[in-house]
Amino acid sequence: MSAETTRTRTLAAARPQGFVVDRIIVGILLLITAIGAAAVFLAALGLFRLADVLPEAGPALEDAVLMRSLPLGLGRVAAGASAAVVGLLAIVLLLRRIVPTTSRKTTEHHVLSADDLGLVLIDRRGVSAVAEAAIERVPGVVQVNVRVLGGGTSAVRLVAQTWAHTGADLRRLGDEAREQARQAVEQLVGLDVHDVLVRLHVVPMEDLDRVVE
Repeated sequence: MSAETTRTRTLAAARPQGFVVDRIIVGILLLITAIGAAAVFLAALGLFRLADVLPEAGPALEDAVLMRSLPLGLGRVAAGASAAVVGLLAIVLLLRRIVPTTSRKTTEHHVLSADDLGLVLIDRRGVSAVAEAAIERVPGVVQVNVRVLGGGTSAVRLVAQTWAHTGADLRRLGDEAREQARQAVEQLVGLDVHDVLVRLHVVPMEDLDRVVE
């Protein structure tokens, strides 16, 4: 079994069972809320009657839900509008729990190690700081800002916005910046680096003070 497989299974096991049960219960409650809101909305439009479903309690419940005590049919309008809002909100929240999102790609933390004893995590800002410190040591670099893409247990991508002197050897600077950032993240942090993109910006001498500030 590979270390990556073991790490992935450990991450899955790290979530308590109660957490999953709670998500299921909340999902069921949201589904019930959406169905109830749909029933009230249809009743407000006159397309559905609670009295047909609940012969005994239906009429009284319908009068209360549709707020028929209000004049000029305002209760029916208010009930329909409220049901539409509540139903749409319930559906949106339910879909967010069901449909996979891409937020995993930009997770705030990266897994350095995982075993039965727990996890070791580092946030993206920490990874950026390590890469930035390495690039700043490259001759000719004035300033750098590194953005980290990816997370979890996957290899990361580094995007380095780099400002350089006008007299710097830009090709050499760019190649060295990529290599220094990759080595620093892999050796000091322990994360695999998929690739490094260095975006070079040449700073005229008269603008150096402004950039450094």
